[in-house]
Amino acid sequence: MCSTLLIFGGQSTAIEIFEVIKRYFRNDYDKVYHVIANTEEKLNPSYLYDSEVSDIANKNTKFIISFANHKLRLKIEELMNSLGAEPTNVIHPKAEISPSATIGKGNYIAANAVISSNVNVGDNNVFNYNLVVGHDTTIENHNIINPGVSIGGNCHIASRTLIGANSFILQGKRIGNDCIVDALTYIDRDIDAGFIGTNRDYDNLRVLRRIKF
Repeated sequence: MCSTLLIFGGQSTAIEIFEVIKRYFRNDYDKVYHVIANTEEKLNPSYLYDSEVSDIANKNTKFIISFANHKLRLKIEELMNSLGAEPTNVIHPKAEISPSATIGKGNYIAANAVISSNVNVGDNNVFNYNLVVGHDTTIENHNIINPGVSIGGNCHIASRTLIGANSFILQGKRIGNDCIVDALTYIDRDIDAGFIGTNRDYDNLRVLRRIKF
């Protein structure tokens, strides 16, 4: 029995996910919708407002979350679980995933992403274009890994962390929950939960306390 897929988000990565589904997996779903905020404009009939989700979601509904707002991601996950819906992976056919890697649910893996040997991936992550996750690395839940990132082997990325484009995580390093790695940053040490790693305006890595609002 085919199911309905809800893609949470209406722009950027959500559109990329939608195009992957339509191009490669169109027969897997009866209907595919973007879910957007009530304050946004519906661009076409494939868009739903978030207030409509409870009326259509059930145990035959799959979902995937495209955006980086972690508080909202967690709220959506809680809502969808309460409705019996299940997170689903969307993996581009041109992604390279080792047969020894384990992949959870609700992950988007874009074209030319490489997931190496014995990597352990949790749930609801976004792996963007042209990135590499090295062998024996663990990626937990709700992380956003942007294009061109290189993560060395034996690393550990906790949850709700954003890794900026073209950054590099040295082999064996650990990054805690709720961190940000700035774009083009070289991470050569462990980063505790709630910190920002950046090379911006500096010759060497600086690790700064992240301010929560």
